[in-house]
Amino acid sequence: MSEWTSDQLGKLVSFQKGKKVKTSPFQLSGFRRYLGAGSLVGKHDRYASTYLSVQATENDILMLWDGERSGLVGHKLSGVVSSTVSKLSPNEKITADYLYYYLLQNFEWIQNRRTGTGVPHVPKDLGRLLVVGYPETGLHQQKIATILQTIEKTEALIGKYQQIKAGLMHDLFTRGITTDGKLRPPREEAPELYQETAIGWIPKSWQFTSCKNVCEKIIDCKNRTPPITREAPVGEVCKIPKRHLTACLGQRMMLYRTNPEKINNDYFLYALQSTAIQNRLDLISGGSTVGHVRVGDIRNLLIFYPKSESEQLRIAKSLNNITNKIETEYSHLNKLKMEKAGLMHDLLTSKVKVIPDDPEVAHAV
Repeated sequence: MSEWTSDQLGKLVSFQKGKKVKTSPFQLSGFRRYLGAGSLVGKHDRYASTYLSVQATENDILMLWDGERSGLVGHKLSGVVSSTVSKLSPNEKITADYLYYYLLQNFEWIQNRRTGTGVPHVPKDLGRLLVVGYPETGLHQQKIATILQTIEKTEALIGKYQQIKAGLMHDLFTRGITTDGKLRPPREEAPELYQETAIGWIPKSWQFTSCKNVCEKIIDCKNRTPPITREAPVGEVCKIPKRHLTACLGQRMMLYRTNPEKINNDYFLYALQSTAIQNRLDLISGGSTVGHVRVGDIRNLLIFYPKSESEQLRIAKSLNNITNKIETEYSHLNKLKMEKAGLMHDLLTSKVKVIPDDPEVAHAV
């Protein structure tokens, strides 16, 4: 196991402030990506001339030097450095990945030491003020960075799955799925396949009715479990887990018990989450911050569903698959977040040491 040491930031990196250069919205000859404040948060800051410019490689750390967010860092970016950004080039003592997370962890510390009466900026002597603790071996440093990257990757994956689900719900609840497992042609291409309702266009073979006509019971009671709210936040809905055989309905909550001969329970859940029905609930509640709907509104809430049970099941299955993926990643993320605060602090101050021998597993000792 490598030993830990510490150095002033200025002994681990060389600083180089960016310069003002000519920029363009187009990538002209002699121009590269312009790395300004937006680039540090995933945006694109136009293109800039490389003539007399300061340029960064993916092994450099970029720090916003001027402005309200000064101290913000970015990594793995290549291009022309903006005049409001400083390039930090690590030497052989420290890896860029490890240093990036160390600076990210110390963003608030840097913010609290900003100077300037007009536009705030990072203190000029940051290289002396900030002391960095780090393992002496690059392999050890990289293993720590890999652990911390897991949280970012999981959050990105959840975001991707949520976008997929949103698009899938839009398509499924406006076009449905035919017996061959494909979406119906859009209404613009096949208007004869669709009917107009009070909450939008749906396939002509679908039923349009109210919730009371597809449910065995609709309960407003303090002694049962809550799948849908009727006060702020109006419209949040969930399914009672099978593991809870008995439960109590909370205040301002209502329960739908579907009639299985008319509508599939999972399909009903996702339909309530659809844009059309959520918009309807928003309209009924007045769209206020503290929304409220009456019991009668919940009973008479409009609903649409395929008359074919098999189509309901196909829609529910598609959404269950993506929902399960999201829930799995959220479970993983929650575990990581429970450890994150302590993990960031302990790993970056050597309170928890990591054995870097196994490339797949990090052991805390």
